[in-house]
Amino acid sequence: MAFLASVADDGATEALPMNLANEIFLYIVPGLAERFSFGYHQSWDYSKKETQQIDHFLAFFDRSYQLGLLSELNVIVSGLTSESMGNGDINITRFNTYLLPMLKRLAAWLLGTMVPAQGSPVQALFQGLLPVYIKRFVKKEPRPPTDWTRPKSPAYCYCRDHAAFNEFLQDPNREIGRFVMSIRRQNHIQAAVDKTEFYTDIDRSERNRALIVIKNHQRHFVADHEAWQKRKDTAAANIKDLASEAELRALLGDLYDSVTTATITEESEVVGITQVDQSRPLENEVGSSRSFGKRKGTKRRYVESDDEDDA
Repeated sequence: MAFLASVADDGATEALPMNLANEIFLYIVPGLAERFSFGYHQSWDYSKKETQQIDHFLAFFDRSYQLGLLSELNVIVSGLTSESMGNGDINITRFNTYLLPMLKRLAAWLLGTMVPAQGSPVQALFQGLLPVYIKRFVKKEPRPPTDWTRPKSPAYCYCRDHAAFNEFLQDPNREIGRFVMSIRRQNHIQAAVDKTEFYTDIDRSERNRALIVIKNHQRHFVADHEAWQKRKDTAAANIKDLASEAELRALLGDLYDSVTTATITEESEVVGITQVDQSRPLENEVGSSRSFGKRKGTKRRYVESDDEDDA
C-alpha cells in the first residue's frame, strides 16, 4: 500500500511518467483486491503511524478511482466490511484509531472531488462498516432479568452450607433466602456473598438467629444499562463527527436514522418495566432491621434452610 501510494505521488512528477504509474496500478490492483485484508494492509506499514497508513490508503483509493477500478475498490470494501464483523485483525479499538478516521477522510475526499455518493465505494464502506461498529462497540441493549436465577457462587468449597446457598442462587422463584444455623456457619456463607449482588441482614426476631440473603438483580441491570447508554452516546457522537448531516444522509441513505443514533435496528425496542419487583423490602419484614430502606407493600415468603442451629 505504501508502494502504491508512492507511485500515485510520483506519477504526478517527472520522476515517474504518469502513463507508467497508471500501468503499475492497473497491473497490481486487481490482484491486490482479491487478497486484500486489514491485516494484509497493516503488514505494509507495520512501523508507521495510523495517520500515515490512512494517507497511503487515501492516495491508493484516489488513484484507483481515477483509473476506473471501481469493481476492485468494491471488492476491497466488501472484504473490509466482512473482516470487521469478526475479531481477527480488526479489533474494536481499531475502529476508533483507524477505520473511523479513514471514513472521515474518505467523506472529505468525496466532497472535494465532487464524486456522487450514490453507488460509490465510499457509500458502500459507510453502509457496511458503521452498522458493524455499532453492533460490536455498543452491543445489545441489556434487558431486565425475567426471574431470580443467579450464577453459582465462585467460592471453592463443597460443604453442605455452600451447596444450600448455591441451590438458593439458582432457584428462579426465590428472591430471599433464610439460613438458620450457627454463627460460624452463617459467617462461612456470608464470606461467599458478593455484596454488589445481594443484600444481607441478620434476623433476631425469633428464637433462632437467621442470616437473610436477598438477591439484587436491579443493581447490575442499572449499571449495565448505564454503561450501554454511554457507549451508545459515544458511538453516535463519533459517527456524527465523520461528516456534515447532508453528507451523512447521502452516504447512509435509509440507514441514516439508525446509524446516527447508534441504534441496532433489530434490538432497538425500548426497555420495558422490570418484570420482577426488585425494590428493597420493608424494614418490618426482616426483624427489627432498619438497614433495608422502604419497599412496596408486597408480602414476602422467607425460605428456611433445612439446617437448624447446631451451636
